[in-house]
Amino acid sequence: MGGYSKFIVLGLLIISMTIGMFSSLYSFQEVSQRITAHTTLSAWSLAQLELEYQKLSTELQLYRAGKSDGDKLSLAYDLAWNRMDVFLHGEESAAVRSQFGAEALIQKVFLLLQQHESLIENLPSPDSPELAAWEQQLLTLQPDIRQLMIQNFTGPGATRGMDSIEATVKHISWVLAVVALLSLLMSYLLFRESRQHWFLSLHDPLTTLTNRAHFLTLLKERCYQASVKRQVLSLCILDIQRFNEVNDLFGYQNGDALLQGFGRILRLRFGKTALIGRTGGSEFALLIPQHEVTTLLPDVLKEFDSLLREYDPAHRVYLCCGVSTYPEQCSTDGELYQFAEQALSAAKKNSPNHYQVFNTCMLSDFQRRRELATHLRAELQVPDSAKLFMCYQPVHSVQPSEKVGMEALLRWRHPLFGFVAPPEIIEIAEEHGLGDALGDWIFRRVFKDLGSLPFWQIERISVAVNLSESMFTLNLPTKLNQFLRNSPILHEQLILELTETIALHDFATSQQIMRALQKDNIRIALDDFGTGFSSLAYLKDLSVDKLKIDKSFIQQIDLDPRQLYLVRHITELAHDLGLTVVAEGVETAVELDIVAGIGVEEIQGYHYSRPLELPHLISYLAKHFHPETPS
Repeated sequence: MGGYSKFIVLGLLIISMTIGMFSSLYSFQEVSQRITAHTTLSAWSLAQLELEYQKLSTELQLYRAGKSDGDKLSLAYDLAWNRMDVFLHGEESAAVRSQFGAEALIQKVFLLLQQHESLIENLPSPDSPELAAWEQQLLTLQPDIRQLMIQNFTGPGATRGMDSIEATVKHISWVLAVVALLSLLMSYLLFRESRQHWFLSLHDPLTTLTNRAHFLTLLKERCYQASVKRQVLSLCILDIQRFNEVNDLFGYQNGDALLQGFGRILRLRFGKTALIGRTGGSEFALLIPQHEVTTLLPDVLKEFDSLLREYDPAHRVYLCCGVSTYPEQCSTDGELYQFAEQALSAAKKNSPNHYQVFNTCMLSDFQRRRELATHLRAELQVPDSAKLFMCYQPVHSVQPSEKVGMEALLRWRHPLFGFVAPPEIIEIAEEHGLGDALGDWIFRRVFKDLGSLPFWQIERISVAVNLSESMFTLNLPTKLNQFLRNSPILHEQLILELTETIALHDFATSQQIMRALQKDNIRIALDDFGTGFSSLAYLKDLSVDKLKIDKSFIQQIDLDPRQLYLVRHITELAHDLGLTVVAEGVETAVELDIVAGIGVEEIQGYHYSRPLELPHLISYLAKHFHPETPS
């Protein structure tokens, strides 16, 4: 869920909570109004009781004065009786009965009515002394009933119910207000935390500059705006070379301070309008108007140089810069970034001052490689391509043997660009996401080529296939089992060659892959041994079967005693670890005699054969083998 989505959900929750709180308050007020109405109705019943009592007293007085008849008096008596009976026994009047002695008083009046019930049933003459005494009793109690009415409506407890309800409403309102305040506080804290997470997702936490992903997004927007406004922009990519030495020698705190210093200088010198980002561990990217490349950038580079000398007095660390321009040199933001990286690579390799602007030569090379990538993608769809094919260089044992090995080597004869070197093919495939597809094509082509050999040759050979970084993955064993299932080549005839750079990239994963391959009886060779930096340190932990000494150690070994000494000790070390040693690049009989005398088991080089295309390989094997099954 994105940052904005979180805020929308949070807003909906707050709105829902607010609606719920006000709905609860409204419901309570509605209930309180009902209670108030109920209480008012109960008080009204007391008022009606007084009225009926007064009517009874009045009718009795009129009857005694001869101005009313017995029916009216009897009706007034019944009404007063019923009103008092309801008041004393009804639930609605319970609250009123409990206040100001109302129940005792009305009970007394009701008892008086009950005592004179016989007079109403057998009504005497108006001048009866019983009626006169009853009238006097009624008049005596009438002030008490009047006083009860006054207390009920105006006394200190008359509004107690309403006051209690109002106090409850205020209490709930305060509680809801506190809940709302806490909700707002929680929302603010959540918003601030979300905003911080959102900021960190777009910026580098150390320098607070834009991170690589967000930089590329903004770069696309800036390029679009520049095309609309017809502006010219330059992208500068700066990389601190050998930056790890600052961390290793002076500590990570100094390394972090150096990076923060770079970010601070970029902000101060180029301002808020420039697009600045940290796009790698020690890499920064800067998008500025083209004129600032000549007016501001040189001074900034000098300032960077002073900063580097401050943190590295020995001058081991230095800065490289590559620059490309939009839209003069490219048409998209992707090309702009790619061209700047190519210029940076050139600055690292060739430029004395480590500063390089992308030029037409680099553009031609880029266009050539992009076209090659397009053609390579098409060639990988053709299993039997004549342009992209495999050659096989024999590998012979020093001791006489009825078997021969070979290394499968990729070749590309391009109709426009001519012969494309294998390392460049691998680089292009890796750069354009074709590494895995190229690996599958190589395995299928090798197994198909070798499957066309006579059976008596197939069982006498072994084949080595070089692995690229994209091919050396955890699913490699499964994939090879699928390829070998329909191939005449057995698992034990397959050798996989990888460089120590690939093997040591993720050492734990490499060991896992190697163990799985060896479990399937597939052998592994460490190729180009001696050209890396960590061979001896990790050799004991690598699960390999063969060690191939790079040809740079073999060529002219007869002219350099130190080279001979080095190859001898490498061979002895490999033998101590139980490895088979292969010498690459053997071209002369003298070199062959020397490496054989050292104890190398297998030889590969022009002394025996150059890499052979499939028809020549068949002829070579036919001369080397006799057409009968080996003993």
